[in-house]
Amino acid sequence: SGVSEALVLLFSDDGQFLRQFLLDETVNSVDALSRAGALELARRLALDPARIGTRLPPLVNAILPPLSSDDEKLINNIQKIVDFLTGTNGSGNQGAGLFNQETTQELVQVLPQIAPGMRSFGLQIIGGLTERLNQRIFSGLREQLTPVTNAYFTD
Repeated sequence: SGVSEALVLLFSDDGQFLRQFLLDETVNSVDALSRAGALELARRLALDPARIGTRLPPLVNAILPPLSSDDEKLINNIQKIVDFLTGTNGSGNQGAGLFNQETTQELVQVLPQIAPGMRSFGLQIIGGLTERLNQRIFSGLREQLTPVTNAYFTD
């Protein structure tokens, strides 16, 4: 069926362009969702800088920058995709989703064929997220250490 054929194409050599696009979007979306969750947790634990009247260290600000309007769009798009795949709408009502018994049986048939590509894709997602976190950590460290290094290494 269409789902099986699409997945076989996606995880084949011919699907490289689409896989790269999905990889970039997935990394961006997971990054935005994880930051949204962490920022919400900080807010609920009363660690919101606006609420407690103090600035967080630059390293924390670098790791958890506020969500941009693009991040908010990504989160909304992910919700729409999940709703489509699960057959729910915004109100949580169940409809005809992509994940049903027939589709599941089809996926079982092609899983051995696409499993290596899925594994590689998952590792690339983790690598992209790790790279993004590392960039933020080093940026935050640089921002935090610049005043100190400037004080010691003046001309």
